[in-house]
Amino acid sequence: MKTFKVNFAVLAVLVTTLFSNLAFATNPEGGDDEEKVAITSTKKFAYNVFALKNSLKFKVAFKNASEDKITVRILDTKGTLIYKDILKDQEALNRNYDMRNIGAGIYKVQIEMGDLKAENEIAVGVSDKSIDKTFQAYVSPIIKENSVRLFYKNGHEGVSISFKDEDGNMIYEENTQDDDMYAKKYNISQLKKGIYTLTLTCGDRTIEKIYKVE
Repeated sequence: MKTFKVNFAVLAVLVTTLFSNLAFATNPEGGDDEEKVAITSTKKFAYNVFALKNSLKFKVAFKNASEDKITVRILDTKGTLIYKDILKDQEALNRNYDMRNIGAGIYKVQIEMGDLKAENEIAVGVSDKSIDKTFQAYVSPIIKENSVRLFYKNGHEGVSISFKDEDGNMIYEENTQDDDMYAKKYNISQLKKGIYTLTLTCGDRTIEKIYKVE
């Protein structure tokens, strides 16, 4: 394996901060003893991956709102692993990856945190015209520890995020604007047993995932 250089410095603050949102829907059966259910979005993993101009370097920066370890993998276009980082107990990071000994090209950067697995292509020292810039999203395949995660990229048109119960009642709704990369964890421990649908919409693209709360 060729020599790979890494320069890094930990940031105290990144441009994205943590925030909490609560959204409530009322029991559709109504009555004076209406029971409220809630989905809480309390943990956002904010990160960015971008090439540095006039160099063969790119930067991975994040602010971690979770105690999960974070694994960063760099692969070439054939899927060959070039470098792997395992990061623990780091609330913020700003790290440059120097590709001078590897060469210019298109690289895949995979970021894994718990069940969240995000992948980004980045052009280092070459044109980025071949990189897919359409909206793409990942959602948790199953409920884990009463939570689900979602990730998306290229949400330039704004993204609508919603949870609905099996009767179509809105449980949670959120709209994000102009987020290149977005990842968040949702606590659904207060939901009743039943079937729920998570929907992400960006422009004319819609992604849905159905969860069963038991």
